[in-house]
Amino acid sequence: MDSIVDDLPHRKERSVAVNYRHHGYEVINRRLDLLASCLSSYIQNAGYRVLPLPASERYDDERICALFPIN
Repeated sequence: MDSIVDDLPHRKERSVAVNYRHHGYEVINRRLDLLASCLSSYIQNAGYRVLPLPASERYDDERICALFPIN
């Protein structure tokens, strides 16, 4: 969110931007993937079909969209 970035001290320095991107994008997406995996296991153990989708993996870079099956 822009308001969070605007509050970062020294936000115009490259190292701050790289650190923010690493945490705000890569670390959080890994945590979301882990959460999706845990929830999927729980749902599957309850007898349902489930397909966890990665938080940020793109299927189509031109349209910037992920793979989402519809059945």
